[in-house]
Amino acid sequence: MPFFLNLKKRSSKNTLLDDSAAAFQSRFGGFWTDRLDALEILSKREKKGLYSKEEAAQIRLWIKNGFLIIPGAVSTGIADRVLSDIEKIFDGKIPGGLMEAGPQIIPALPEHREQRLKGLDIYTVSAAAREAIFAPKIGEFLARIFEKPPMVFQSLQFQGGQEQPHHRDSAYVKVEPLMRFAAAWIALEDIRPGSGELEYFPGSHRVEDYLFPGGSQWHTHGQEHEDFYRHLREGVAASGLKAEKFRGKKGDALLWHADLVHGGGKIEDHSFTRRSLVAHYCPFDSEPLYYRHPPHGRCLRVGEKAYLSFSGHGHGHLVESKLNGLKSFLK
Repeated sequence: MPFFLNLKKRSSKNTLLDDSAAAFQSRFGGFWTDRLDALEILSKREKKGLYSKEEAAQIRLWIKNGFLIIPGAVSTGIADRVLSDIEKIFDGKIPGGLMEAGPQIIPALPEHREQRLKGLDIYTVSAAAREAIFAPKIGEFLARIFEKPPMVFQSLQFQGGQEQPHHRDSAYVKVEPLMRFAAAWIALEDIRPGSGELEYFPGSHRVEDYLFPGGSQWHTHGQEHEDFYRHLREGVAASGLKAEKFRGKKGDALLWHADLVHGGGKIEDHSFTRRSLVAHYCPFDSEPLYYRHPPHGRCLRVGEKAYLSFSGHGHGHLVESKLNGLKSFLK
């Protein structure tokens, strides 16, 4: 029987919360694990037998560090099937694959293998990707944090490192209520040193909030973007936090908090791939911002414990075909 806290009402807007946020680390709210008394809540739940010792230990690490590494979260067999599907998408054998090329969203083509572009929402066309994203060890942990079934609403697929600046997803990944999402980075191969590994700062989810114009948590376009990066650099330095690199084995997953500071490390050998699958999750009753801009796939049920949705990415004609293709696995 899941246990639900009767938390105070949060704001559904992307601006500062009122006094109801006083119990949270961030002024923008969050999950029960983001409350200032989260460890006390966890201890009480563990004593009541709501979590096993292993489950409680995982949540305790999440509260302290803002991330959790789950070795072998996805079987190597499933990871290999995801890689096979990626190759089929590039070759056009699985239609409907999309890539992010700067500001443009374009159909996947064979030459994109070598261009280090981001593959978008592969779970809409790949059953193997859905199995990886909803692997039990990932889904069950997120359900404990969310206190509701998780919904994947976005995914990115990488062939290689991106050297992305250190950032927080909460500025770019737009979901309401605020702070109610998390992410998973799944290694599709053994990650080699020098490949532009994922970097993250343990404990950086507690660095002070940065406010965009109007008191917003969400990124706006302008000079303040560089101010945001500087705020995070200064925040982790002032807190004495050091970057770590994720060099997972195939099938390992790193789950992280919406406010964890992370990015891509320097690529020292451009011949190295760093094939991975990233997914963003929220409770099934939260709302990704793209719900305001149809067409899109909205909260489709996967089995009994998980859900998915996806953006149309400006390709409205693809939404209907993707919905038809998903019917075979909807329960």
